[in-house]
Amino acid sequence: MLVLLNRLRRWAGVDRPVFYVAAGRAWSLFSGPITVLLLAHFFTAKEQGYYYTFASVMALQVFLELGFGQCIVQFASHEFAHLKFLPGGVLEGDARARSRLISLGRLSLKWYGVMAVLVVIGLGAGGHLFFSLKNDPLVAWSMPWWSLCLVTGFTLAILPVGAMLEGCNQLSFVYGLRTLTAMLGSFVVWTALCSGAGLYSGAIVGLAGTLMTAIAFAWRWRGFLKELFHAPKQNEQTISWRHEIWPFQWRIAVSWLSGYFAFNLFTPVLFYFHGPVVAGQMGMTMQLVNSLNSLSASWAGTKGPRYGMLISHRKFEELDRLFFKTTAQAVGVCVTGGVVLLLALVIVREHFAIGSRFLGVGPASLLVLATVVTQIGFSQSVYLRAHKKEPFMWVSLGSGLMTAVLVIILGRIYGAWGACLAYALVQVVIIIWATAVWKQCRRVWHQAEVGENLSA
Repeated sequence: MLVLLNRLRRWAGVDRPVFYVAAGRAWSLFSGPITVLLLAHFFTAKEQGYYYTFASVMALQVFLELGFGQCIVQFASHEFAHLKFLPGGVLEGDARARSRLISLGRLSLKWYGVMAVLVVIGLGAGGHLFFSLKNDPLVAWSMPWWSLCLVTGFTLAILPVGAMLEGCNQLSFVYGLRTLTAMLGSFVVWTALCSGAGLYSGAIVGLAGTLMTAIAFAWRWRGFLKELFHAPKQNEQTISWRHEIWPFQWRIAVSWLSGYFAFNLFTPVLFYFHGPVVAGQMGMTMQLVNSLNSLSASWAGTKGPRYGMLISHRKFEELDRLFFKTTAQAVGVCVTGGVVLLLALVIVREHFAIGSRFLGVGPASLLVLATVVTQIGFSQSVYLRAHKKEPFMWVSLGSGLMTAVLVIILGRIYGAWGACLAYALVQVVIIIWATAVWKQCRRVWHQAEVGENLSA
């Protein structure tokens, strides 16, 4: 029996990192409905709208981060291909790669330290102005918003440590910690809601997760952290941000900024044009759809460092086999989960009063369709970015702009139906363009690498 289960696990592509990520996403699918029930019970329909719009506005931090986290993972994976960790987290291996990896870590800590301050001050003030435009005297939102901004700043400050470890292929630790943090977060938010914390619940759960993550980093990777802070700088081989990272990062930044408009604009638009009640319906439905999306993306999302190491060693055939298998698994999981989610939504809306807090099955089906399609594009982007290049920049920009325009136009006129239709239409069109770009880059890049090796 154990042999059969192990074969099934390998066939499904569930290695240890995928298991941890999938376990976290599965927990989200389990805990999400409980959280939704508690939100509906303890929040008014308007407070629910503010709660989810808080999250969408906070996602604007991507305009400050500029995709640097993704760059950290990719550049770290290429350097770590020549290194290994000794017990205690001390690096061993090629001296040049070790020096460049440490310089990358120092640069990233400085970058995110500045970003943390800007998020608290800049995003806090901008969000306060946005909510003031549609101020509801029955909802006390100001202090909860500023509390969330402060906690988000703390979270950003330690984010590069996790990105470095992920790039160094410590996926079991990173994803295992994220799963435990997600589980802790669920219990914390449930307790906060039941205790009457209201809109402060978002800040409370964020603070609990950040503290747990910081303690885990300090305990397990203190040797690595000491190297980042105390390794001698004399004769250090540094990674040049201007000449190496920025040519890659600015394209990632455009893609990430476009991603905000493609995935996070719905709730603020509906909040502005149709009020917090409709925004709350969109936010609550998107929470379930995003859980499905995150679960399905576990297969491709965990492969970035492995792709980078295979590319570094020029093992392109193995790279392609892993990619195609991973993409098929991700799409299969998303289709199955989407059917289950829609059936559950039908039952809840027909038989329970809480069903009114969700979107109807029609617009929800459009969100599920778009999510299935995005699994293919996400897998392709992980594959291409592992080459330390970002050819999807124009694809992402086109997706973001088209989604933003259509969501504002259709969302203003047709409400949630219009916003969901805009999202689905754009994703179907974009995947055709993205696949053409992926095929072209894969053919040209790998032929060029093979040609260089033969010449050498």
